[in-house]
Amino acid sequence: GTPVYMAPEASLKDPTSKYTDSIDVYSFALILWETIFVKKHGRVFSEIEWYDIHNVVSRGTRPSTAFDPVSHQSGYTYSEKEIQLTLAILELIESAWDADPDQRPNFESLWDFFSTLQSEWRE
Repeated sequence: GTPVYMAPEASLKDPTSKYTDSIDVYSFALILWETIFVKKHGRVFSEIEWYDIHNVVSRGTRPSTAFDPVSHQSGYTYSEKEIQLTLAILELIESAWDADPDQRPNFESLWDFFSTLQSEWRE
């Protein structure tokens, strides 16, 4: 995989490590982060050399999820509903890149989360 999107446990050289869906959930969280922050912060971990990424994420470093609706996107005013939606997604992102793979949500719960969000958004 691409080092920037790899879960810490995916790049371990431990032959007893097994591949699980939680590795993909971690990667999904980073891509989701980029959809919210790429204009403000650039690509995920763009300031880190690719060969250092494993060391950085293994120490627990993750991209910032600080969200300020006033300064996030210049010239745009977020509605209260958009702010709440964004904060809910950021909370999900943080759970999905948890250092402990067993603490990450599975894709079924991600599906449920986004289905619920979509229903609430339409209201």
